[in-house]
Amino acid sequence: MPRDKAPGPDGYPMEFYKVAWPIVGKDFVTAVQSFFLIGFMPKSTNATIHTLVPKCVGVKEMKDFLPIACINLLYRVISKIIPK
Repeated sequence: MPRDKAPGPDGYPMEFYKVAWPIVGKDFVTAVQSFFLIGFMPKSTNATIHTLVPKCVGVKEMKDFLPIACINLLYRVISKIIPK
């Protein structure tokens, strides 16, 4: 996953997981596996924050905004695995 993605609602960007993987990796993998075994994801994991970022100064129309979705990394990983 790209490094420059915005952090999810939990506040942790991809860089955090890369650096802290020796500490959080096992729990992260367990959480992904649990989703596929149980079919349940806590609401906090599925939380997404949507925001509109202006593309230029003095925006007047919706087309002048860039929609950004800040999604929890666990949810993002699971959503990439499902289609495969």
